Amino acid sequence: MKYLLPLLLLLPVMSVAKQNSGRIVFEETRKIEISLNTEMSEEMKSMIPSSQVSQKLLLFNEAASIYEDYEKDDSGGDGTWNATSEGGGGVRIMIAKPDDKVYRNLSNGELTEKREFMGKIFLVQGSVEKPNWKFTGKSKDILGYMCQQATIEDSTGVTEAWFTPQIVASSGPANYGGLPGMVLEVSSNESKHLITAKDIVLVEIAATEIKEPKKGKKVNREEYEAIVREKMAEMKEMSGGEMKFIMKH
Repeated sequence: MKYLLPLLLLLPVMSVAKQNSGRIVFEETRKIEISLNTEMSEEMKSMIPSSQVSQKLLLFNEAASIYEDYEKDDSGGDGTWNATSEGGGGVRIMIAKPDDKVYRNLSNGELTEKREFMGKIFLVQGSVEKPNWKFTGKSKDILGYMCQQATIEDSTGVTEAWFTPQIVASSGPANYGGLPGMVLEVSSNESKHLITAKDIVLVEIAATEIKEPKKGKKVNREEYEAIVREKMAEMKEMSGGEMKFIMKH
């Protein structure tokens, strides 16, 4: 009998640690920084939003996960802002809100990203990257889950991720993952891009609920990035006095 109490105390922890299926709602915030090739008054600058906020949903089970739009964000309408001065001059800022998806096959390590760019749909395919995360030893609570911090540094700067081993699926929002547990928060580019879990529900998720995107032109990562660079350069040449900005993911 003397061993009964310690055993009972361990049972809730063991139960939580085995959770490996559910849905997580994330809030994704991107700060907007735009360099214009034309003069703008303070009045015009104040018309441009400082950030874009969207709600995302991650569905996951032992075999796969998919990260997609949870609900449409109507704060920016069609994603276009017009800033016009009293003199009649102005600029048009276009911030794309594509219906992107990130599908991760946790069984074989393959990744498919559905990317909508300038009216075309691409399926960016390849293996799940295995970043060289460094563990900092820091910890904090996110929605009742004890999380540990890991960081990685590359050409874009330092990325900080908080993951919980209590949810054992090695996945997370967007294409962040590769850690011993679920990623619940990510901060990158000096906090200009922040993803935070807002709601976690651990339930059974059937395989039919996690569907790999099939519609679009299949390309690899290098091919897609080359297409984006080429089109952005073309748009810059054609913009003239009107600056059009498309937010990249």
